[in-house]
Order: sequence, then structure tokens, then C-alpha cells
Amino acid sequence: MIWSEFEDMTSNLIGLEVAKREAIARMWIVNNELRSYHQERIRVGTKGYFMEGTKTGECEVIKIVGLMSNPITTNRVK
Repeated sequence: MIWSEFEDMTSNLIGLEVAKREAIARMWIVNNELRSYHQERIRVGTKGYFMEGTKTGECEVIKIVGLMSNPITTNRVK
């Protein structure tokens, strides 16, 4: 699952729901176990689809930030 946070024209977060026909979003990989899956497939220019509730939208990757690093959680529950 990839979580989206949408931005206004000055890169300020405007929330989780898209009110416009076109927007820019920061996309977060929620399941860290799938990070390597996405690392192999996502590139600038990759096109795809996403769902937000009952809405479906088209998307295109315009910038990648932090996908290729694989953060390790230090606060693990034992």
C-alpha cells in the first residue's frame, strides 16, 4: 500500500483528499516489506493508477525522494 499526501502549488500539505482534477502528492510506502518491490519498479516517468476511497486517479512519478534508502526501525517491539 502507498499512502498519499497532496500538496498545493507551494508544496504545503493540503490533506489526504484530492479536490482538484490535477494535483501533486507525496507518496509513502506504508508496508516496509514491499520497499524492495517498489524500488525495482518505480522510476521517474512511471505511470499508474491509485485509489482514494472510491475514487480512482491516474498518476505519474515526477520525482523520487528516499525510495532507494531502506530505513530500519530502531524502536521495535520485543
